[in-house]
Amino acid sequence: MRDRTIDATPSYTRPDRDRSSANDRSRNSGYAGRNRGSDDSKFRRVGERPRYDSGRVVSYRPPRHSGGFYYYDCGWPAYRNVPLRYGYWYFEAVPHYTLRSVYCYYDYFPFIPVARVIIIHRPVIAYVEVPIVIHEEVYETDDYYLEARGTNSLDHALSDIRSAWKLGDSDLLLRHVRSDIRIDVLLDRSYAYSVNSDDYEDMTRDAVRSTDTTDFDWYSVRGRGDDRVIAYAKHKFYNPSGERKVVYVSYLLERRGGEWVITEVGSSLKRLG
Repeated sequence: MRDRTIDATPSYTRPDRDRSSANDRSRNSGYAGRNRGSDDSKFRRVGERPRYDSGRVVSYRPPRHSGGFYYYDCGWPAYRNVPLRYGYWYFEAVPHYTLRSVYCYYDYFPFIPVARVIIIHRPVIAYVEVPIVIHEEVYETDDYYLEARGTNSLDHALSDIRSAWKLGDSDLLLRHVRSDIRIDVLLDRSYAYSVNSDDYEDMTRDAVRSTDTTDFDWYSVRGRGDDRVIAYAKHKFYNPSGERKVVYVSYLLERRGGEWVITEVGSSLKRLG
């Protein structure tokens, strides 16, 4: 189990917008947040010490780390005493410091620090997408993933992702994430930023474990050439307040060698695809 120490004084500098990456694509990013105002109490709730330098928060209090997990003193994990794998969650926006997370629409984990992301350039490409027919089991059978272990077909990859959410088993999804590939994040169809695979893995473990999924259905799968496929799904679940919600998600998978790996993820409250 990975044990990463949190920097007690993280950078408040926005990521280098000219930084290059193996994921060679154009940028379209946005910052989420709202005005700080004069109420310092909310910074205690999100783990910030209310000490300012020219109007900016300059110190950071990390969550408690024990036994490979992080324990927060803020947000819903605090009052439920839920241990988490990711040590950088924020539960309120802090202007110029936080961005919406890949799981922001789920209401569980809305924000992460700017310092954890990478902004890259993504060339604008007009894709010719071809619908792909996948096996019925990928859509309907909850335990199909048992047959998928040890195989590398696209059907099996999509079945693993669906079963991960339905069964609360993040390992099924993460077997299609490679440590040498950054994950691009799209929010409402627009590129927001990229994250390292370690961050994506820990965030996904927390999200899959915490989300009370009721249904997850692929409704469209389209090919982008011979080695890239984009799949769209409708995800139904209960949020931390017990309200039923629907989020539309996308997963871009690329064939790398003999396997299909996730290179891009997206989410929106509006139907994608």
